[in-house]
Amino acid sequence: MNQNSNKMELDWIKSTAPLNENIEDYLWYQSWPKDIRKHLTYPNKSLHELFTESVKRNSDLPYLSILGIDYSYNQINDMSNRFANALKLKGYGIGDHIAIFMPNLPQFVFVFFGILKIGATVVPISPLLGKKELTKIFKDSKISALVGLDILYPNLEPILSEISGLKDVIFTSLGDLISPVLRIVAKLIRKIPPTPKIKIKYEKLYSLIKNSSNHPISTKIDPKETIAVIGYTGGTTGIPKGAMLTHQNLVSNLHQGREWARIAHPIGIHKRFVGAVPFFHIIGLNAVMLVAMFYDSTIYLFPDPRKFESILQGIEKNKINYFHGVPTLHQAILNHPKFAKYDLSSLEMIFSGAAPLPKELGERLEKETRAMVIEAYGMTETSPMVAANPFEENNHRFGSIGIPFPDTEFKIFNENGDLELDVGKIGEIAIKGPQVMKGYWNNPSETAKTLRNGYIFTGDMGYLDKTGFLYIVDRKKDMIIASGYKIFPSELEQLVIQNFPEFKEAVITGTPDEYRGETVKLIAILRENVSISKERIINFFKENVAVYKIPKIIEFRSELPKTALGKVNRRKIRTQEFKTQVS
Repeated sequence: MNQNSNKMELDWIKSTAPLNENIEDYLWYQSWPKDIRKHLTYPNKSLHELFTESVKRNSDLPYLSILGIDYSYNQINDMSNRFANALKLKGYGIGDHIAIFMPNLPQFVFVFFGILKIGATVVPISPLLGKKELTKIFKDSKISALVGLDILYPNLEPILSEISGLKDVIFTSLGDLISPVLRIVAKLIRKIPPTPKIKIKYEKLYSLIKNSSNHPISTKIDPKETIAVIGYTGGTTGIPKGAMLTHQNLVSNLHQGREWARIAHPIGIHKRFVGAVPFFHIIGLNAVMLVAMFYDSTIYLFPDPRKFESILQGIEKNKINYFHGVPTLHQAILNHPKFAKYDLSSLEMIFSGAAPLPKELGERLEKETRAMVIEAYGMTETSPMVAANPFEENNHRFGSIGIPFPDTEFKIFNENGDLELDVGKIGEIAIKGPQVMKGYWNNPSETAKTLRNGYIFTGDMGYLDKTGFLYIVDRKKDMIIASGYKIFPSELEQLVIQNFPEFKEAVITGTPDEYRGETVKLIAILRENVSISKERIINFFKENVAVYKIPKIIEFRSELPKTALGKVNRRKIRTQEFKTQVS
């Protein structure tokens, strides 16, 4: 335990407001975890101030670890100061938008804090997006500088010339932060790909920080108004939109999560995190990168989360405690042929988000790893966390995303958004809390549609049960309407997962139908060396669901389109269906 941990615990308790018994007795309060406060006071601090405080507490403790090389809090702070000073000399500061375009590397982290230290805004961008989406984001975000990984240059080459206002391009290499000897060895064993020929004027990040001052820098900003991050979302539902998250949004969410986990994870106790969820996604950025910093912990980086055995090896070797992921990643880890070979007994908590966690998968995760599995819920627009299952063995439920965080309110509205629905009724989830975004960058019309009367309308359909636990049914835009009947794809997909082991993956989507408007279609990938008749599938649905929910079309494929997080890209599938039918 850190020597400052006792003082930090006392400071934490002082920072929380006493319970206000006059506050409305919300439904979920009956399920509230023991000794966790419902209401907090939040410090008027920036993210880089929280980072500086963490550096003072931890100094030589490893913050990041990759390829067996540790980077202490002091080292990351030193490099972030150097990068901040370099940016300041170039004239950057408050109001500038600077993009980060790379996977989970130490460079991502110190560049992130360096940008914040000059008062500028970070725009993390996924390298996994296609040209069309990248072009849209780069143009919309009004970035003035870009920091990227050199081997990703081919993704950027056709786009950079179209970005007006872009003044500086800075590239880093995978081997920048390791010794020359290790760099040669890594290249020999091909862990470091060769740098492609870059045809534009650019600067090298390593040279920039090497020749810059490490003098501490921290620009004074207004945490309530200054945008820390513009996180682009909508890639799975439509045109990308930039959610503006203030320093206060993100700092508030860190404190909410800290309170939620306070009993299970006492302040000052060092833990080890799996760093596989991409930092360019809000879950990786906040729930891993920032939370680990706030918890005085270490992140073991896995730049390519598709290398599942590397993750298993890393957990065993480094005795990792916390594993954040999405259901598809957890499923892939469990199904890995060498899963049983590895000792995962160090795992204490497995967190799942970004998509519904099937009950069977959650139970299997707990059984196979003996860790507590916590399903949570959030979105880019809410920094991201708004709800989670309690950290209590007898008070978390598979299939539910839990109950709201402190100072967070949920309501369920009808389709028009003008009538609050009763317990058990399915409607659109609306959320209010200090973690809710300021709005969409450069998009007042979408902001007005989404933020109404202090609530953010999520586009997720769900319901509250009588004990206050929230259940997600589906995305509003994924709902199929056939002959006037509303059909939720996730309901049918759960049946498929539970009853057809022959399927490696499956998705339910709507497809145009002249008579019904839409009809239900099942698309599946079969496991190797297995077969199944479409007749058997249809008969199963006839016996188990209403007639209007039965898939009228069944198609087998070899692959399904995926998002950056490895989720099935429903929007792309649905768009393909409607384009195909129209043509």
